[in-house]
Amino acid sequence: MSLIKKTLLRLIFSSSLLTIIYQFFFRAPASIFNIFNFYKSDKRILQEFYLNHKIHTDNNIKSLDLGCGPNPSNPFLSDSLSGLDLYEDLNRSIYKCNLGFDRIPFEDNSFEYITAFDLIEHIPRHSYDGNKHLTPFIFLMNEIHRVLKKDGVFLSFTPVYPFLGSFQDPTHNNIITFDTYEYYFSENKHTIASHYGIETNFKIRSQKLFREHLISVLQKK
Repeated sequence: MSLIKKTLLRLIFSSSLLTIIYQFFFRAPASIFNIFNFYKSDKRILQEFYLNHKIHTDNNIKSLDLGCGPNPSNPFLSDSLSGLDLYEDLNRSIYKCNLGFDRIPFEDNSFEYITAFDLIEHIPRHSYDGNKHLTPFIFLMNEIHRVLKKDGVFLSFTPVYPFLGSFQDPTHNNIITFDTYEYYFSENKHTIASHYGIETNFKIRSQKLFREHLISVLQKK
């Protein structure tokens, strides 16, 4: 057998390639793009998706944008908008918080919506404070769950494996798969999740692909 044939067979039957094939063709959610919206701009498609998942229509709806930068995002058009980042700008209701390490500086059951755009991939899965082992990603998810009101929505927009965008950036140290939220943070999570300290019980309302990103809509039960 030629070297080329041997190489091709190794690639075909390698576990990494099979994993990628399995992820793309058997686990991947549907794309947000379809035959009914192909002519629309990306911005409009995303806006329509967010508003289709707006479940709170009362007055004084509050939203919190994590890792917001100078301009917190408000995709659900909430009445009150706050943001968290590594600096403070009270004129824009932006509060300082080292996400994954600091408690979110709000009371339990404070928000109808929490959003995280291109943030989750930057939150470490493991860290140490001296000899103390920390799990910042789990801690952040528990905090999101804590400050959401009952039936509140967490929107995550993050690069997803096996796309290169999930791991080629050297600051991306939390690789999310199509099943991460379902298996470990949902109402159907693995039993081992509680041993990890996970306290969430989200309902997965929707997961869609947007190019290399996974858009997840999680609802607190």
